[in-house]
Amino acid sequence: MVHKQEIDIYGLTSEELQIPKEIEERLKTQEIVVAINPLESQPSIYIYANKRLALSNTIPVIGSFNFIVESEISRLIVHNEKEYHFSKLNITVDDREKLQKSQKHITQLIESILSGELNFLCSIFVLSYLENFTMREILLFIALAKYKEQLTSSADYHATISIFIRYSHITNLLRRYFIEKFDPTLQERNIQAIEEEILAQLNSVEVIGDDTLLRLILEIFKNTQRTNYFLDNSLITFKIHTNKINYPFSGIVPAIEAFVYHPDFSGVHLRMDKVSRGGLRWSNRKGDYRDEIKALMVAQEAKNAVIVPKGAKGGFVINEERPSKEEFERYYRMFIVALLRLVDNIVEGKMVRNEKIVAYDGEDSYFVVAADKGTSAMSDVANAIAIEQNYWLKDAFASGGSIGYHHKTLGITAKGALRSSERFFIEKGIDIYKDPITIVGIGSMNGDVFGNGLIESEAFLLIGAISHREIFIDPTPNAKISYGERKRLFESGSGSWSDYDKTKISQGGGVFYRTSKSIKLTPQIKALIETQKEELNGEELAKALLGLKVDMIYLGGIGTYFKSSHESSSDIGDKENENLRLNADKIQAQIICEGANLGMTLAGRIEFALRGGMVNLDSIDNAAGVNTSDHEVNIKIFLNSLLAKELINPTQRDEHFRELTGYVVKKVLQSNYDQALALSLDEMRSKKDKRLFKKTIHVIDMNLDYFSRKNFHIPRNVDFDEIVKQDGAMVRPTLSLLLLYSKIVIENILKNSTMLNSSEFDRYLYRYFPKNLRAAYPDTLKAHPLRKEIISIIISNEIINHCGSTFIADLNDSGTERFLAKIKAYLISNELFNADTLRESLYHKDLEVGIQRLYTTLITLEDYILYSMQNAQKHLLQEEFTFENVVEYRQSIGEILGELGFKIAIEDTHFIQEELYTAFEYIKLTSYILKIKRESHLSFRDIARLTFAIVIKLDLVGLIKAIAAIATTTVLEIQLKNQILTIIERIIFNLSSDIISFRRKHETIAESIDSYFEEKEEFKYFKQLHDSFMKNENKSILESSILVNELLLLT
Repeated sequence: MVHKQEIDIYGLTSEELQIPKEIEERLKTQEIVVAINPLESQPSIYIYANKRLALSNTIPVIGSFNFIVESEISRLIVHNEKEYHFSKLNITVDDREKLQKSQKHITQLIESILSGELNFLCSIFVLSYLENFTMREILLFIALAKYKEQLTSSADYHATISIFIRYSHITNLLRRYFIEKFDPTLQERNIQAIEEEILAQLNSVEVIGDDTLLRLILEIFKNTQRTNYFLDNSLITFKIHTNKINYPFSGIVPAIEAFVYHPDFSGVHLRMDKVSRGGLRWSNRKGDYRDEIKALMVAQEAKNAVIVPKGAKGGFVINEERPSKEEFERYYRMFIVALLRLVDNIVEGKMVRNEKIVAYDGEDSYFVVAADKGTSAMSDVANAIAIEQNYWLKDAFASGGSIGYHHKTLGITAKGALRSSERFFIEKGIDIYKDPITIVGIGSMNGDVFGNGLIESEAFLLIGAISHREIFIDPTPNAKISYGERKRLFESGSGSWSDYDKTKISQGGGVFYRTSKSIKLTPQIKALIETQKEELNGEELAKALLGLKVDMIYLGGIGTYFKSSHESSSDIGDKENENLRLNADKIQAQIICEGANLGMTLAGRIEFALRGGMVNLDSIDNAAGVNTSDHEVNIKIFLNSLLAKELINPTQRDEHFRELTGYVVKKVLQSNYDQALALSLDEMRSKKDKRLFKKTIHVIDMNLDYFSRKNFHIPRNVDFDEIVKQDGAMVRPTLSLLLLYSKIVIENILKNSTMLNSSEFDRYLYRYFPKNLRAAYPDTLKAHPLRKEIISIIISNEIINHCGSTFIADLNDSGTERFLAKIKAYLISNELFNADTLRESLYHKDLEVGIQRLYTTLITLEDYILYSMQNAQKHLLQEEFTFENVVEYRQSIGEILGELGFKIAIEDTHFIQEELYTAFEYIKLTSYILKIKRESHLSFRDIARLTFAIVIKLDLVGLIKAIAAIATTTVLEIQLKNQILTIIERIIFNLSSDIISFRRKHETIAESIDSYFEEKEEFKYFKQLHDSFMKNENKSILESSILVNELLLLT
């Protein structure tokens, strides 16, 4: 018992004035040590410090534990000739036993806060008192509250924290669930029992909002697959299968999500699949950065239809408004390391995982990132981290580093976007590299996409541009002068519009600020924007530029500038550009090129397209950047394999990589060309048959969980006209979605099948890599870790780019196995027609050949390939129609057609279209020839020669073309015409078989044909009917039916 005489003038006992030995030892390594005396009549907190602590800082810390400070005594203590600052705080608590039980964790928390290790206060600290939570466990639930705030808008961070405290007993059960699930030291786990206990406790929660939130937290824990919780004390990270969470999320939900929490920053990484890729950005949207990242991931998923990985996107926010360069890099490094801790590694071909990581998601070893807004210079840092961590991808982890394909240096994103939009100009007969093009742009000349885009052509006339701060206006630019000044700005690296030489701006133009309250308008600007007003503020002037009558709007900067007239700006999220955002019905530009992401809303694109505007999709236009990065990763994986086998040295690896730059750029730009052309072909197809497109939408909807009509503004079939233009074609933004997602459907089917295990598909792997490398190292190439994925992407792109999205329309009806057979039959038929060579002869001759002629030829080629594919599936055995023997068939047919005088090559732009189609008619008979060969002793060449001779003698190609050209108006007439054409093909087959049987030993093929028809009395009558039919200018289906019936009599 303490006696009065032992108390000094400050009210401290002599015992309290002595520093316990244990605390003295700790003060040698710690600035602050805290102790609690919980069982006195007045519980006290003792604070020992090597420095003076301000009472104004200390009291709030104690208050955050829900303790009431009744009184406080502070004084300087000299102990063993050393001075210490000592404070005693007498507190009031509800439960002294709880305080005694939890004092260790409470003191640790107070020490961390007062020493600055934790730089914030939060009411959740009370859980260390209520439920004996450790500091690490407190941070776990802070991280959860931060994540929950980003995940849904139902409760913000503070509301979530309040619920954790209010239902601390349930929060404690959730803690136990998490520990039980992920503690690597446990041999047995009984998470089911804890879950049942949580659910039982939740039944007593009466407030529905509280119940919903706590159940969501349980769902998050149930679907968490990995955590760094037991591995790293600096931050909290967990990986979640978000799409498995039982909660009504809006829009598309990522399959895999990583959340990283640190008191100074936080971030997410969203993936659509394990093998995914996308950039990491430094976001400034602290309140809803996950929404921003999710929207970008959705765009990336569609964009990634042209590459191996699925869509992904990552991003982080830093609490400090203006962190130093060093601080930014430190947080970026922590973010990268945290993400890498959640994936597996590959060492000597085997998967390796940290022993402190408990994983519930199987192997997950492919993880790549790319530069994005705010991180464009960080690829080398990311790769250095990957190498430090011994991650198997090494410098293939982050694309675009010093030994990588730097997007800005190559200008690849801008070039790709212009290659896509160039299709619109080609269709107008305009050459963007020669003919003047008026442009309004979004961006500044120091930007990658904008800067590279605006120096791509000297013919570009930049009328105006809007950056995040400035407005540039050049009412009547001189093409040569303005191009030179733009190039100077781009190369100088400054790029601000204020640095533009004012003497090179046309009369009345200038550079203005978006924040200006009032800008006096020159007569030239008034005429340009068609206004009588004398002045406008900055945002009004910028908005007026967006509505100018120009050839093209070039989106090369960050922000959403266009929406539909029925959308609310508040729903879009980009607050910075809200006041100048323009409705689609006010856009007067003819074409919009989307070099940047999210420049328009999808509904805005559709409305613009319905009004006659020309626009694709951001995922179409700016796909070149991600395509380049994917090539980089896959080439580096291959070269690193050669390095590991000591087939090349590091210097040779880097040399090989740099030498491939031109090869990669050419392939990537060709991909953008192919997709834009494919959309134009699908536009033509959609005018004729929307039924197949409706079926395609249904197939995508059924086969991709994240695809829905609502998310992509696709109306029900009964309202389908809402996405159909006046000319009867579907709008390109919707066709773009179908093109990209139909590719993804095919990719998924191929990757999940065993069909690609066959070496016969290696030919598509080889197409990805240059000839010199695939010839020198074929065995290493075949062993590429992503062999199957690369082949899948090559095949899906080739099929859909050529045949259109409706290739998948019958998937649900045919089933997976028959659809796989269809894919193979298509690819072999493509080889039969030597279609790749034919297309290559036509590509990039658009302006010379003529658009209508080009498109008709390409669609007709596809129709013949599809016909051959269907016949092969219907009539042939698998071994009769292979990649190997189809080459022989093609050569034989080519030689015979050459003898007959037909061309099947397009050597110049003056090719004879009808002659080409005639050759196609003969080639498509291959299946019938092979079917005859099955039961005949003759070679393929001999049967083909016989069949072609029969067709010529009866002029059946001419007959087929004539019947196909007959106009039909009713469904019955269409069906009858198709039946007649099918019957003619059956007759060709039957006649060939009959004449082979009829042929006498001494007869040549020509003699046997003549002999056969000489003995057929019906032949002369058929010839008369045929000649009469062909001369008739008003042919009818009925007349053709009579003629074909007569033809039947010849068999």
